Amino acid sequence: MRNPARVFGLLFGIVSRGTFVPRLAQMIARVTLEIALGKEFDYSVPAELADQVNVGTRVQVPLGRRKVYGVVTALADRSERTNLKPIIKIVGTPSLLTPGLLRLARWISEYYCCPLEVCLKTVLPEAVRREQADWRRQLFVRAVPFTGELPRLSKRQLDVLHIVEERRELPLTELLKLAETTTATVRRLEDKGLVAISPQITERDPYAHEQIVPTQPLELNAAQARALQAIKAAMGATGVAPDALDVAELKVLPASCRHEPTANGSAQTCARESGSPFFCKDANVQVHSGWLPHWRQQGKIYFVTFRLADSLAQDDLKALAEQKRIWESHHPKPWSEADWQEYHHRFTERLEKMLDAGYGSCVLRQPEIGAVVEQALRNFDGAHYLLGMFVVMPNHVHVLLQPLGNHSLEGILHSWKSFTAKKINALLGAKGQLWQEEYFDHIVCSPVQYLKFQQYIEENPVKAGIQPGAFRLGAGSLTLPEHCRPEASSTVVHGTSGVSGGETHQLLAGSGQTQSCRQDASSTLKSPVFLLHGVTGSGKTEVYLQAIAHALELGKGAIVLVPEISLTPQTVERFKARFCHGPNRTLVAVLHSHLSAGERHDEWHKIRQGRARIVIGARSAIFAPVHPLGLIIVDEEHEHTYKQEDAPRYHARDVAIVRGQIEGAVVVLGSATPSLESYYNARRGKYNLLELPERVDGRKMPFVRVIDMRQAARSSKGIPIFSGQLKEAIIRRLERGEQTILFLNRRGYSTALECPVCGYVAKCVNCSLALTYHRREQILLCHICGYTAPVPAACPNEKCRSTRIRYAGLGTEKVEETLSKLFPFARIARMDSDIMKRKEDYRRLLSDFRTGKIDVLVGTQMIAKGLHFPNVTLVGIIYADLALHQPDFRAAERTFQLLTQVAGRAGRGDVEGEVFVQAFTPFHPAIQYARRHDYSGFYEQEIEFRQQLRYPPFSRVALLTLKGRNEQKVKLSAEYLRRELDKIPMPVQAKTSNEADAEETELLNENQQSQTTAANAPATNSVQTSVGVTDLIIAGPAPAPVSRAMTYYRYQIMLRTRRMVLLSRCLAKLAETFALPEGVTLTIDIDPVDLL
Repeated sequence: MRNPARVFGLLFGIVSRGTFVPRLAQMIARVTLEIALGKEFDYSVPAELADQVNVGTRVQVPLGRRKVYGVVTALADRSERTNLKPIIKIVGTPSLLTPGLLRLARWISEYYCCPLEVCLKTVLPEAVRREQADWRRQLFVRAVPFTGELPRLSKRQLDVLHIVEERRELPLTELLKLAETTTATVRRLEDKGLVAISPQITERDPYAHEQIVPTQPLELNAAQARALQAIKAAMGATGVAPDALDVAELKVLPASCRHEPTANGSAQTCARESGSPFFCKDANVQVHSGWLPHWRQQGKIYFVTFRLADSLAQDDLKALAEQKRIWESHHPKPWSEADWQEYHHRFTERLEKMLDAGYGSCVLRQPEIGAVVEQALRNFDGAHYLLGMFVVMPNHVHVLLQPLGNHSLEGILHSWKSFTAKKINALLGAKGQLWQEEYFDHIVCSPVQYLKFQQYIEENPVKAGIQPGAFRLGAGSLTLPEHCRPEASSTVVHGTSGVSGGETHQLLAGSGQTQSCRQDASSTLKSPVFLLHGVTGSGKTEVYLQAIAHALELGKGAIVLVPEISLTPQTVERFKARFCHGPNRTLVAVLHSHLSAGERHDEWHKIRQGRARIVIGARSAIFAPVHPLGLIIVDEEHEHTYKQEDAPRYHARDVAIVRGQIEGAVVVLGSATPSLESYYNARRGKYNLLELPERVDGRKMPFVRVIDMRQAARSSKGIPIFSGQLKEAIIRRLERGEQTILFLNRRGYSTALECPVCGYVAKCVNCSLALTYHRREQILLCHICGYTAPVPAACPNEKCRSTRIRYAGLGTEKVEETLSKLFPFARIARMDSDIMKRKEDYRRLLSDFRTGKIDVLVGTQMIAKGLHFPNVTLVGIIYADLALHQPDFRAAERTFQLLTQVAGRAGRGDVEGEVFVQAFTPFHPAIQYARRHDYSGFYEQEIEFRQQLRYPPFSRVALLTLKGRNEQKVKLSAEYLRRELDKIPMPVQAKTSNEADAEETELLNENQQSQTTAANAPATNSVQTSVGVTDLIIAGPAPAPVSRAMTYYRYQIMLRTRRMVLLSRCLAKLAETFALPEGVTLTIDIDPVDLL
């Protein structure tokens, strides 16, 4: 059952969410170090750290003479090693890594052939792994209550004081700007006791200055409603994965403790009755601001905690109190059921541990001192207040009371503290502050909650392990009115007495709640995966928003992945607008690579503390510590940007599906042009297919015209950038005040510098590619390694030196320049990675385009998907077949997807859109199917080609790349590696498609074990496996399409199989044992998306 300390726990800390492990006499922690050793090490856990070390805790441990950091990945009671070294200390917040994320990291390590320590670094950002929390502290100025006549003040000081009194509290820097004054003026007011200046923790919010206009849910069409209902039904049916369940979840307070109906009527009805002692949400609430806000309603019962001045470390207390302030600013009372759950899950148990740990002098445990406090509590019982149950603990006091008449709670507490401070200091022969000035109070909301507070008070000494005689437990004259008493469903529980003797109280039995939670946890269901296939503009985002709202209603969180950082600002704005108000109000956190280290730190902790239950970001956001996780949305799931280029080379879409399986979350993959693999899985029933075949509000799909640029080149005596039809269409839009998007997936001005006399082409000295000309910077740039060279005035060939050098090809920079010449009065902007260099650039440019400050937007794939601009009625695709003939089996699929997505930006408002596709191969199936918006037709045509050649989805691919600066060494190593790969068992009897799928699913979902370390591997270079990969196809070695990159020569070997889990294990063992010559490295890419 939930402990009623939930109502004040937020003041003091955050509950660790690691898996509970019974403490053993000798506890061993298995630690994965952050240095690449590829194995786990055993360390003993010192007794003083035993209650803090859990699976997922980050620790510092000795390794030889060094001190290194690592993560606890398992706990045990024995080890094969003796004389284990102890853990030195815990680093950061305990249990940064949840058990679910640890399982996910292990799966990534095994499937993607990557050391576990590298995966853990990916799961935990560097900003979070730092030993000291990186909170930003800022000076705040607040008004101090002042009685009597004001001292003499200058006009400037009066102006400053008036601002502070009006704002109550504000940052010092903001005050200095408003008052146009200096710090010295404010300090003089502090010296006179009129204001207080103190440091506070402030959060770095990357979207803090955005103005958000709240929005309401939109009415759904029939297809949207069906899709939403299916997702909601799945969320309701999905159980809680055992590893995602922590101890706090087994202590959920029964709903009867909040404003839930009882047999005598609802608690709200009781609260509205005349003379009710319980909080009424419809009545006026007075808020008194001190260090903490205090809510007041006349004649109500309060649960109060006050403590000794030395009962908690002040630095920790101030930091945690700041967390409370931030959290409450986003969760105004009265709180919803989800708020109560969040309040308890995150903050209750830490308070209990801190107060009950016996920090400080604990003078109240002395019988004569405790008697003074009890005497003070009982002194005015029945006169100034009605005293309920109370307990005097060694360093704090809990009490229930109801003030009478005009006696305020503040006055009662002041009387208690002043009387007892004088008496106790006299007994101790001490001077100085005895009690902490601040206290915590909570208006009791219902009769059942009142009884829960009674139960908490009575059980507090037992749970804290306080011996009889060291506490005082008692009760006064307070009883509940007859009409406000709960039903007799409560049981009689006898209290544990200290000195005063315990009374008998009626308390609600709550043991059944824990049992039901355990039963729910044990009845785990597999989480479903949905493929939401909707045409562009079909309202997929609205389905996402309403599905997330349902997840929040269930008390769960959501992760939304977007493929491009450029999409994040618009997405964040839409989600914040929906969830900045109403019953599902929550913070929306953002995670992507353009955040500063401080912003990433604050956003991550905002999620970890449960204040942000929605996370939006690029692929790394899949590791956000959302708990409990109910929904994962992968928008534009087909995008190749979800694939990580460096180790671990994970695909965020696939990781999302696995995390959904681990944590019992529903996964929604959304796209207008799904990847063939996802659509194939949906057609075969592996995923649930949801279709949105039409645009919302009956809007038509844009009309697509394909322009044959071969004819345009012949008529214009050269290859034009814009066909005549496209130029006329742009003119019409400019005349009507409508907007245009022009797409070319190639940045720069020209793709090559060449000499027509000798044939010289400027190439990168590090890569086997031509340099791209950037006119604005006047440089030649390599888009792979970043090498730059000055623009020559003549041919660099010493034997030529012709001045007739020219620039071939074009990029977005040249398109922008040509547009400016053709349409000098148009407002034109460009969006590519050459322009978007600062994190503010995305928001600024997209905001200008949305507000109509830009007529024509030129860009690369940044503008191809996910953006919603109703005034865009024309889209022009400059060269549609740029990527169509690359040496990649996905070339046609990517071209179709890109054309469809870019075309989908047109016609999203009331005016029908028009799209011009300029191509030199206009009759290619990818272009023709995109022209007709016919995904099914393209799928049927493309899937036949894939099946004939056994490419995905009829197999899975592993790409092995060898790199080195000596080409001969790389080639020989690749040939030797091929011979080792040939030793993997080849086809004996290929499994059927269904058999392979079943086996793959079983392997994906099994409880992943750690990889066998190199010490246990046989001393040979050959690959020995107990289970054969019986359908393996090996191609290569061969030079990579980009044969040299960043000074390294590259050779590739491609492997295809349906049994990738088994192949991954073989390749991991091979990587450990395969001997490579000096200067040659091997990378393994599972399910690659880039074959170049």
